[in-house]
Amino acid sequence: TDLFVDAMCELLPRHPDFTAVLTGLCKPAHQRFQAALKERIRRAGLEKRVVFLGNLGHADVKRWQRRVSLCVAPSRSEGFGLAPLEAMASGAAVVASRSGYFPQMIQPGITGALCETGNGRALTEAIEKLLSDPATLLQMGQAARRRAVERHAIAREVAAIDAVYDALLAGDALPRKQPPVTET
Repeated sequence: TDLFVDAMCELLPRHPDFTAVLTGLCKPAHQRFQAALKERIRRAGLEKRVVFLGNLGHADVKRWQRRVSLCVAPSRSEGFGLAPLEAMASGAAVVASRSGYFPQMIQPGITGALCETGNGRALTEAIEKLLSDPATLLQMGQAARRRAVERHAIAREVAAIDAVYDALLAGDALPRKQPPVTET
């Protein structure tokens, strides 16, 4: 979050058509950290353009994801990372760190961009490139939606899980590839 806030404090003054939103629960142990981030934002004069939405319910998260054109996930440590995938399914491009599954999820130059984990300068540059070219940002969002549907649709996930159980019940070795699924 700190890398994202730093990037927004640098970039938003040059990109007046964009606003940044942050979602998620701030636990009591992290309230000082969040207060320091809000102070950075206040000093940059961006209180109305970098907005902390707090912990949202599922329906509100879905509404916000449909509103954004870019999801930024600069995680320093991540397993799978569902938020970028949900954003992609909603038509947003993604800029993420090379943490966890993000390198398999995001196609650089097609669905978004990847930057080295913890590298704030690389993150800022990747975001800047997309904010400076809204047409490409929109195209990447459309490609991200297609990729999310093609690779992570519920029908495909269910078919892959079924294949594992079928193989186990038959006493066979587990399948190495997900079976093809036709989307309707």
